[in-house]
Amino acid sequence: MCFELWFVLHFEDLGGDYTAENYHQKLKEKLRKENFEYIKNENLGKLFQILIKNIEKAIENAKKIDTNDFTKNPSTKIWEIISKIRT
Repeated sequence: MCFELWFVLHFEDLGGDYTAENYHQKLKEKLRKENFEYIKNENLGKLFQILIKNIEKAIENAKKIDTNDFTKNPSTKIWEIISKIRT
């Protein structure tokens, strides 16, 4: 799964089938509301400043879609890594 899924989860809960392009587009829409133009791998410092404000929401949203079936779409385990780092 693409990393943009993790970023989108900072703004909303997702379900259903999505493609990497869907996540990329949804992320761009969400970040435009923050006056930020998302370009993959660019200006990551500013991106992380925006995302960190919603880290708890991202973890909650990721847990909702988490399964041990990695064939499910969407899915991510990034929340587990972030939680371990934060403790």
